[in-house]
Amino acid sequence: MNTFFEKTVDANSFLKVIFGHLIVLISLYTIFYLVGQFSITPTSETVIQYDAGWYQKISQGGYFEDEKGHSGVAFFPLFPIIWRFFQLSPIGICILNTSFFYLAFWGVSKIFNLKIKEILLYLSISSILFFYLPFAESVFFLTSSMALIGIFKSNQKNKHRYGWKGLAIVGLLLASMTRPSMLFFFPAIFFMEFIHYKKRSDTIQNILVYSFSVILGMMIVVWIQYNATGEWFAFFNTQSEQWDNKLQLPQLPFRTWGGSKRMWLDGLAFCSTLAAFLFCTRWFWKWILNQFLLEKKPPKAVLFSMVYLTMAGVFTVFFHGEDPIGGTTLMAMNRYVFATPFFLLAMIYLFKNSPFEGKDMMWFWIFLFLNLVLLGAFAPSNFPNHLRTIVYLLFIFSFLSFHFRKTYLWSWILVYTINLILQINLIDSYLNGIWVG
Repeated sequence: MNTFFEKTVDANSFLKVIFGHLIVLISLYTIFYLVGQFSITPTSETVIQYDAGWYQKISQGGYFEDEKGHSGVAFFPLFPIIWRFFQLSPIGICILNTSFFYLAFWGVSKIFNLKIKEILLYLSISSILFFYLPFAESVFFLTSSMALIGIFKSNQKNKHRYGWKGLAIVGLLLASMTRPSMLFFFPAIFFMEFIHYKKRSDTIQNILVYSFSVILGMMIVVWIQYNATGEWFAFFNTQSEQWDNKLQLPQLPFRTWGGSKRMWLDGLAFCSTLAAFLFCTRWFWKWILNQFLLEKKPPKAVLFSMVYLTMAGVFTVFFHGEDPIGGTTLMAMNRYVFATPFFLLAMIYLFKNSPFEGKDMMWFWIFLFLNLVLLGAFAPSNFPNHLRTIVYLLFIFSFLSFHFRKTYLWSWILVYTINLILQINLIDSYLNGIWVG
């Protein structure tokens, strides 16, 4: 039965869904506040926490070093430039960021035929809170969505395909000025073009054009930061020296900032990147076996998204520093994964194309168990806080198994409700200055 929530979104239903979702979100937060569960509301002071403070200072006075010698060049310039251009207050930039996100979200929903249920499930993910805050996530979502839409449409036979390719080029350039995504984008470009290989000249042309736009965006960042600091490639030096983000062997079990109380969110992000890696490996092997020619394959935008998620996992595992109590930290991994259109496209593709059938579901649960082991969920020293991780991941994986087997189809409503409650709790934690990723 084609219920309202199973319908593909149009402009009218999209506005209704977004409006209804925001009413539920605000109402829940208000109820928790009135009953004394929450003690703070969003103000121009409370929304400036952690990275938001860096972005605000860069927007006001350019790149700088704080009293501890920490440099702001770890943050890319496009979002602070936009903030400076509009001269907005912290609350004002929150509203603008929210507008950017929903504008891009509508574009992705329309082009990729999202169902209303899929829209609500994505909006309930806890990391969505960063789209409402003075962070770069909304600008990155907007520019990356431009790239994905352009890549998707330019690969179809239509009279505007070169215009769509232009949108992809601009999106890649601007996204590369928003976040340090250059090293994520290059393998994604090569992978999607090789899997979709048909004609050598077209493949080479696409690789060169898309790669040049990414390089150009990165070089603009390098030039801006050089003018501010007098140091070439200041970002990379700062990442290595200040944040300890350099190539190193991972240490197990994985940890995250905020301790085991926050592992449920970064842990799910880690599961997502590992699943994306397996997806890419599977299609690469198919490509090899079929002598580099595939008749049926995922859309380019989906392949690009899967490689991006894979690279987010590789960067976190092999380049993040060690947690103070040991083990490689997955700090902020949920932002790199969930607060992107890449996860959204990967999610809806797998919803529509189940990777598990019949007895294959056994591997689904083995995959969950191995992830919990890597996250240290069964280590006695992590109890009882890691019970949250075990319960939450079991809850999400149960929903996915129901979805793949087409049983208990109403279970998505429970996921939406639980996730939304977790999201508003994280919003309250953030406003109180508690690290949420």
